[in-house]
Amino acid sequence: MKYSFNVPAMSCQHCKMRIGKALAPFADTAEIEIDLGTKKVSINTETQPAILIQAIESAGYRVEDINKH
Repeated sequence: MKYSFNVPAMSCQHCKMRIGKALAPFADTAEIEIDLGTKKVSINTETQPAILIQAIESAGYRVEDINKH
């Protein structure tokens, strides 16, 4: 399943790196997309979204919205 999260506080390459590192253990196909322009994080995984949100928030970023694809 592919999930997309809005992460409004994400603003720089350091943010992108921290979120990518937090989500890396959950990426089934190493497909994590982090777009600073739209402030969206997408990941292809079978992991439950609550766990993914917890990982992003543990990295210091609040998740505002989630979309399932």
